[in-house]
Amino acid sequence: MTWKSSAVTKLQAAVVVIIIIIALIIGVYYATFLGPAPTTVSEFEIVGITFGVRGDMGWGDANYESMQKFVQENPKIKGIVWKEGISYSELEDILRSYLADPKYPVIVGFGYEFGEVGLKIMPEYPNKILLANSGPLTEEPPPNMGVNVYDQGEAGFLMGALASYMTKTKKIGMVGGSPGSSTCEFLYGAMQAAYMIDQSIEVKYIMTGEWGNPSAGRDAADSLIAAGCDVIIHYADGTGLGAMLRAKERGVYACGGFYSGSATVGDNILGAFVNDFYLPWKGMIKDYCEGKWNGPYVVHGTIASGFIDWLPGPACPSNVKALVDSLREKIRSGEIIVQEIPYIIQPPYPWE
Repeated sequence: MTWKSSAVTKLQAAVVVIIIIIALIIGVYYATFLGPAPTTVSEFEIVGITFGVRGDMGWGDANYESMQKFVQENPKIKGIVWKEGISYSELEDILRSYLADPKYPVIVGFGYEFGEVGLKIMPEYPNKILLANSGPLTEEPPPNMGVNVYDQGEAGFLMGALASYMTKTKKIGMVGGSPGSSTCEFLYGAMQAAYMIDQSIEVKYIMTGEWGNPSAGRDAADSLIAAGCDVIIHYADGTGLGAMLRAKERGVYACGGFYSGSATVGDNILGAFVNDFYLPWKGMIKDYCEGKWNGPYVVHGTIASGFIDWLPGPACPSNVKALVDSLREKIRSGEIIVQEIPYIIQPPYPWE
């Protein structure tokens, strides 16, 4: 009887030990790969990291404007820590440096590259939040990410339509930064609009490989104008600003991008596509500040969601504005579907 009681006790103890070990394994897995819900702090500064720079009348200005809105509308956010003009090669190291600093619980990454890097490293920082732009996701984000998967094809469609209504030479020039997925989506969106409006319109393009080099934009604009283009559109941030200014000097129309202010940089500006970087993350920031974070969050940046819109410029006739507005609403309703093509392709194109 004593032996039996002793054996049962040992068996029970072994079971308890096994249960504890399993619980520890599950806990380690959860902390490493899933992570606890990030804790809300009483007050904090929000970090913004971008490839653009303030004053570029494009990506950088649009990014910073959204950061200002975060501060204005959330009392717990006491300031902005701003890191601009980074390169892709240093993105991960810079992001890790802020993630490792306990002062900064929330980081915003402006650029679709932040999505892919975040998928890789954010499980290592379960108590930090990364709000990231992203191209198409290859896997579900970890719980501490909020992702804006945006499609700039719709923005390209609006600018391509605007240029198509105004060109007389039937040649539109597009200045691009690097030929990444969002740039290609923009280009092919513009091509689809031109084809829909007038199949004889040609969209020529130059990929400069530069995002913050106005001189490269000026050179690209010169080349496109020499090739007969009488409207210049861009998806090139600060490089695109150079293209717009050169177009003004050469007496041809241009279209701005990303930032509302780019719609008024010259009297030759037909309009600009605008990205609202605040809107996709507005609810996520609110949830975090109120201790209600329940990630991962994934939103899709489109015309329908409010991420993409356009503004007419001083050179845009009222009848053309009405035509572009009508196309925007047809995209919003689903009547027009802009094909997403995130890489360089050769003709014949799918929409032809």
